[in-house]
Amino acid sequence: QMTEQSAVVKLGMTTGQSYTVKELFTAMTVNSANDAAIALAEMVSGSEAEFVGLMNEQAKKFGLQKPTFFNASGLDGAYVG
Repeated sequence: QMTEQSAVVKLGMTTGQSYTVKELFTAMTVNSANDAAIALAEMVSGSEAEFVGLMNEQAKKFGLQKPTFFNASGLDGAYVG
């Protein structure tokens, strides 16, 4: 899925390989692995798009006026592949 196409930094995930939430979270936070962020988003919400909706809803709850998340990594502009 999208995890194989994510931009910038990748963990190098393989289709069909299983990863633990701990492995994905560590890769996402320590290595900034965007494919791991997408995989976690898909695990939580079924798709990255659904997860981004949750991100934007939560940002509004935090008091942000105009949250504009477009993907699970939070990257935008030239960084999005």
